[in-house]
Parts: sequence; C-alpha cells; structure tokens
Amino acid sequence: MVNPFASATAFLQNEFDNLAQSALPVIAVAIFALVAAIVGFWFLARLFGFDVGLSETAKQRIRDKAKRLFVRLSG
Repeated sequence: MVNPFASATAFLQNEFDNLAQSALPVIAVAIFALVAAIVGFWFLARLFGFDVGLSETAKQRIRDKAKRLFVRLSG
C-alpha cells in the first residue's frame, strides 16, 4: 500500500535540508556575535571598575540548586 504522506514527508525533509544549509551559518554567526558582545561588555565594565555579576544571594541559590542536583544524581 502506498503511503499517502510520502510526498509530503519528502517535501518537508527537502525544505528542512534547504533551511538548514542556508540558515544555520547565519544563526551560528548571530550566536557568536551575541556571546562576543556580552564578553566585550563584561570586559569593558570590569576594566572601568564596575562590578558586573550576580549578587551573593543569587550565587548561594545557584550553589544550593547545584548541590541538590548533585545529591539527586549521585544516588
């Protein structure tokens, strides 16, 4: 029996391949530019004496969550 969705599946797969070939490099460059901008801002802020970072409360919450996750994963 012939699959009625075979041509639609082939069409969607072909379109996805075309999109991946054209859009992935653009997305990769955009992500790299965003990371570079964040790192550059952080570097310049630190260079001029601004303390950019998380508060001690936020750091403690992250430590607590990481500790709970580690305990849960280790058994």
